[in-house]
Amino acid sequence: MTDSSEYTGSVVVDDPLRHRLTQNLWFPVLIGVVVVVLGALRGQLESSQLLFIGLILDIAGAIILASPDLALRRHIATPEKLEEARNQLFEIEYIIRNDNNKEFIDILTDIIRKYWDGDVKGNPHSIYIRRLYPDRPEEGVRVMYSEDAETPEERVWEGDFSDLNEAVFGGEDYDWIAQQDVFFQWVGEEITLIKKHLRDLQTQGAIILILGFVLQLLSVFISP
Repeated sequence: MTDSSEYTGSVVVDDPLRHRLTQNLWFPVLIGVVVVVLGALRGQLESSQLLFIGLILDIAGAIILASPDLALRRHIATPEKLEEARNQLFEIEYIIRNDNNKEFIDILTDIIRKYWDGDVKGNPHSIYIRRLYPDRPEEGVRVMYSEDAETPEERVWEGDFSDLNEAVFGGEDYDWIAQQDVFFQWVGEEITLIKKHLRDLQTQGAIILILGFVLQLLSVFISP
């Protein structure tokens, strides 16, 4: 749970080590290619061996180049999916976990876990954009943990609270995550980050593909 002083949150952009690997994948391959070329120039490798290594690199580079459009998309949320989930939430102002929206709920929950300072309880049932207080225009993103959870609106209208903040922020079945513009920014940051990672990965694949072509070309010049 958050109180009104914690509610606004902050945007934190991280760059995990596993993502940095996609920026430097080409470097060990380049070192290996240099070693292979030196071995070929010294006569330690035949042209057929050089050609074979080049083909292997071409295959590896092509797979890496295509991975964002193939298997990799099964393991990460693509920018398109993030945009679709964000658009649905901000257009109709809620997403409820069901067969059609389970993926969207999971995608947005992952972003909440990454950027929010609090702890998400299990798998939320729904995510809403609602006014914090009935008589104020400020809207926030709220996570509900069950279908029959008591809402802040019910606590305000039906409860007996001397402190309005306690009624709005003190419920056990929900959490206020961030103001809607802050949450919109979180998703935007994640979309930009994923696009960069996918672009970096494709660049590494292209570099490895080129190195494979270089080895194949070199095999022609050192052939007996």
